[in-house]
Amino acid sequence: MEENAALYDEILKAGPSQGTLHIILARIRDEGRVNDVIRWCMKFLGVYPKDVYLRTLLAESYFDMGSIGQAETEFLKVSSMMNDLLPVYSRLSGIYAKQKRFAEATGEAEIFLAHHPEDPEMRELLKNIEEARGATAGGQEGRDQKPPVLPDDDAESLADLATPTIAELYFSQGQLEAAVETYQKVIEEHPDDSVSVQRLLQLKGGLDAVPPCVPKASRNEHAQEEKLRTILEKWLPRVGEIKYG
Repeated sequence: MEENAALYDEILKAGPSQGTLHIILARIRDEGRVNDVIRWCMKFLGVYPKDVYLRTLLAESYFDMGSIGQAETEFLKVSSMMNDLLPVYSRLSGIYAKQKRFAEATGEAEIFLAHHPEDPEMRELLKNIEEARGATAGGQEGRDQKPPVLPDDDAESLADLATPTIAELYFSQGQLEAAVETYQKVIEEHPDDSVSVQRLLQLKGGLDAVPPCVPKASRNEHAQEEKLRTILEKWLPRVGEIKYG
């Protein structure tokens, strides 16, 4: 346990990627070191203030400690952050509707409406989706049918929705190829987005396929990677003994 704690602390001090950070903090929490989780969450929220996972982990850790007031404060912040992401469900509903994936379109629309039940545009979209779905009843959904024309807006095309948030939604739904393609589009438009580059490499499962349009890492980033690599090499003989949660 103590060796695990030392390894985790060294990795966290080296400044890991968000993905690694999430894994390490989850393991520290599983070990019952709630105070350490809170300390590290507060530190890294200064670096990643919009990280919903970190904010949620902080709130849950306060709750585990019995600090109900602080837990409530953090959960309210999480709720606000999630509310800002709700338009994603609206966009996905429109995308699925255009692809005649009506069941999925309905599901995304209902999630949005659960939070904004009086939204007129989403109400209208859901009505159109239900009419189109009804027209394809009998197992013919998406086949040789001409459902009512859904609202179109070229400015809201799928290409314009290539953002890290969309990529992570695809990933959370198990659509790895779609997530990779979305991150590639993000990098094409923003080649200096080092966070998206790093996440793309994680999804592709290796560090040897850097897109040619991506600039070399800055000296600080390179130094950080070298430091982390040194730490991992130092601890390599012990890594295999760690009990993963």
